[in-house]
Amino acid sequence: MAFIPGFEYDIFISYSHTDNLTSKPEEIGWVDQFHKDLRVHLARCIGIVDKVKIWRDEKLDGGQLFDQVIQNRISQSAIFLALNSRGYRASDYCQQELRWFHQKAQTEKAGLHVGERMRIFNILLYNIPHGEWPTEFGRTTGFPFYIAKSAEDLGTPLDAQEKGFKTCMRELVDAVIRLLNSLAQPPSPMRPQPGEACEVYMAEVADSLRTIRKRVISELSQKAIKVYKPIPPPYEPKEHEQAVRAAMKETKLSVHLLDQLGGAEIENEMGTTYPRKQARLGMENAKCQLIWVPSNLETPKIEDEQQKVLLDDLQNRVRDEGGYEFIRGMPTEIVQIIMEKVEQLKTPSRPAGAPLAALLDTHKKDQLFALQMGQFLLEKNIQPYINPEEDDPSSNINTLKERLKQVGALIIFYGLVSGEWVRARLAEAAKIVISENCSVNTFCIYLAPPEEGKADVRFDWPLFKFNLLDNRRGFSPDSLRPLLVSLGAGGAI
Repeated sequence: MAFIPGFEYDIFISYSHTDNLTSKPEEIGWVDQFHKDLRVHLARCIGIVDKVKIWRDEKLDGGQLFDQVIQNRISQSAIFLALNSRGYRASDYCQQELRWFHQKAQTEKAGLHVGERMRIFNILLYNIPHGEWPTEFGRTTGFPFYIAKSAEDLGTPLDAQEKGFKTCMRELVDAVIRLLNSLAQPPSPMRPQPGEACEVYMAEVADSLRTIRKRVISELSQKAIKVYKPIPPPYEPKEHEQAVRAAMKETKLSVHLLDQLGGAEIENEMGTTYPRKQARLGMENAKCQLIWVPSNLETPKIEDEQQKVLLDDLQNRVRDEGGYEFIRGMPTEIVQIIMEKVEQLKTPSRPAGAPLAALLDTHKKDQLFALQMGQFLLEKNIQPYINPEEDDPSSNINTLKERLKQVGALIIFYGLVSGEWVRARLAEAAKIVISENCSVNTFCIYLAPPEEGKADVRFDWPLFKFNLLDNRRGFSPDSLRPLLVSLGAGGAI
């Protein structure tokens, strides 16, 4: 466990591998030494070695593509240390890491800023002019770990044996400790008012998930989310079912954590377990049901046939209602997902007669697909706004901003354009939705012809949940059902 509850790592160190190069094999790199000294100083301040968890990639080649492993580590980290240098600025990989943390931090309850301290630390290895700093550093002054002869001199990183290095390290560690303590302090729990209903029912789990469930309940309580008492007891089949139905009737959201194990069996009901029974009851009785399974769970390899059947049913269940969601993810994401769902349920439904609208964001190469889609939406009484763009995915941001304020759904077209264009456009839209607090609640990627090159389509962003509208073999109205349901237009095609 990290020092900060809810995270796997307290600190993520982002750096350019060029800043760790040495001229001799026996020498220790500057970044290696920085990491070592940081670890030691933090241990002295906290009093326990490695109580503050630090993660740094020590092997990955900086020329490789930004991958899921790094995304997960960043998503699981509370603080981001950027070792700012010319090499860092020139590395697309490093810039992607910085953008990812900046975006994800803004969506978390703690926010990007805690008091006067930003969760991104700008560690200056050289005297780099402020105008060359990435915009994600905001108005921070940074922590200088360099020596320069003049204001114009680029300078060199401080040697770890120099007095100046130790002074800078103490200042950095003091700031990190203050931020860690602020993040670690849970907010004062909200006291339920007499007669106030609970918001979340956490269903029974297998023993393999019991620790995770206990942690989730604890963190939800700290964040003023009221959780229904655990069931069972009662353990008797009839009384158990009645208690679960009552819990689902009294709560807004039913959460089920499932994996390859079925859990404890219900007496006299061969093969029926408490977690499986409650998941089935949730399909019938829950006002809103959230199913979570580990991201690495491979359903076809599950040995328990009944568990495999249940997970197949849950994953392939027709989304005929807005109150059902199946998510694969990391354990550290569960609390945030539940909180977002609770907030979403608090949002008033769209008033009767209010217009529905969607933004069809497309490259000009795919404009014909957008026109076809627009005609379909008009027939469903949904106002389409078509926004054709050129090769630069960051162009016409003001237009994109204004449109996103008018719609409830964003649909990005992936046809003749490259996947890189789609991802970059998605990043621009995400920044606007977060910074402008847009009411967009539905995000879709429209897969248009040609089919070639899209066999392995991945747009995995924990920040937003996506619907993939698969029309690679031609326009298919059936593929648009999730979009219509999420917009509140019904599922009829």
